[in-house]
Amino acid sequence: MSRFPNGLRAGACWCALILSFSLVLWLPGLVSAQTPCPIVEACFSPKGNCAAVVIREIDAAKKEILMQAYSLTLNSISKGLFGAKGRGVDVRVIVDKKVSVDVEKELKFLDHAGVSVRIDRAHTSAHNKVFVFDGGCVITGTNNFAKKGDQKNAENIVVIVDKKTAIRYSENFNLHWAHSKDYSSKVSP
Repeated sequence: MSRFPNGLRAGACWCALILSFSLVLWLPGLVSAQTPCPIVEACFSPKGNCAAVVIREIDAAKKEILMQAYSLTLNSISKGLFGAKGRGVDVRVIVDKKVSVDVEKELKFLDHAGVSVRIDRAHTSAHNKVFVFDGGCVITGTNNFAKKGDQKNAENIVVIVDKKTAIRYSENFNLHWAHSKDYSSKVSP
């Protein structure tokens, strides 16, 4: 004997089915809104043209670029930072104290362009290789942003689009910025 009088069983089944279907569609959106997964992209050199990936993000930046580098000898990256500065982007760069002649050339170029450059002398080696773009995207990896690193060495970069990660890297950048010394092409590093 049916518990539902005259066809109410079918109506109850339809209601349950519609409710279940609605939950299936609604619940994943709720979960992803609370815990978004970062978007991650990997690039490998020497054949991956990782410099082009870095330049793509430099060109997309609207407000701020933070860069920490052990070395910087890729003129294409320096030119990209110069272009960003010209678009009104706040560009700040920290490099290691061991400045080669090739790095000095790039630092002079950036300094003359009005880019804020500092030398991190507080550590045995300032070996970070990081970009933070607009507080929402990070590039990090083994690449020193040097010609060898992009064209000859086995290197990698990882692009992470995630606000939480970018905030952590920005905080770390600011800690190093605070103890690093201003670079000026008029004074030897």
